[in-house]
Amino acid sequence: MSNKILLYFLIGTLVFSCQTVEKPQKPASFLPKEKMIAVLIDIAIVKSGKDYDLKSIKEKGITPSDFIYKKHAIDSTIFKESNAWYTANPKLYHELFTVVRDTLSARKERLEKQIKIKDSLKNVQDSIASLKKKSKTAPKLQKKTKNNKSIK
Repeated sequence: MSNKILLYFLIGTLVFSCQTVEKPQKPASFLPKEKMIAVLIDIAIVKSGKDYDLKSIKEKGITPSDFIYKKHAIDSTIFKESNAWYTANPKLYHELFTVVRDTLSARKERLEKQIKIKDSLKNVQDSIASLKKKSKTAPKLQKKTKNNKSIK
């Protein structure tokens, strides 16, 4: 008897779990692919910075999501509806995130190169300052004229 109940339960679960889920319709205020990528890039940047220095952001009265919406002239509803539509299309959403990932990686590489150059310039400046300091403290050599007389 208990096996029959278990069997009916499993069949019922399978029947009701196999319902089709409707994909959201493309919203009227839809974010095109390029704009959605730009928004997702900014979200990634803000989230990484938010984790780094949340106290500083709060002290300045900045709400990260509001900042992004204002920058891209959208609101949370437009973003959420567009995001829901893109997530219902996994291949397209994957394409978006591939571009986002590649863009962020390229920016990171550029920043790392700039930091390296800045560090190199700082080392050169430090070396020059050190040489100037040493030259001021080193004994001054006297110049000699043709007659072997010293000039001070």
